[in-house]
Amino acid sequence: MENNDTIFSDIQKSETEASYFKKFSASLIDWIFELALIFSSYIFLPRSIILEISDSDSILRFFIILIFIILYRLVCLLLFNKTIGMGLLRLKYLNSSLQPLSVKEKIIASFAPKVSDIKTYNNG
Repeated sequence: MENNDTIFSDIQKSETEASYFKKFSASLIDWIFELALIFSSYIFLPRSIILEISDSDSILRFFIILIFIILYRLVCLLLFNKTIGMGLLRLKYLNSSLQPLSVKEKIIASFAPKVSDIKTYNNG
């Protein structure tokens, strides 16, 4: 055991939960980025696919956009452990025991980020 390691070293790194304003700001940044991705996908997708989507039911269009948003969050959480908004505002997800999220918890956080076991904390 080194001199700077004590049995209280984990208490010294106390995590503080992010404020509502920071969580809202991160969600707003993610929402703007998701809209930009959706609009840019209309530019880069072939016209035949766009015409099929626009001619389909509004429920189908809603589900396509919802799947796109969930995939964005899932890919960001699995690869980078945070979304772009969380990265810009220096936030992170931790579980109830203040540990980084497991793969299962990341999948849950991509669908329902407000689950009681997963909270947003300041990143230092």
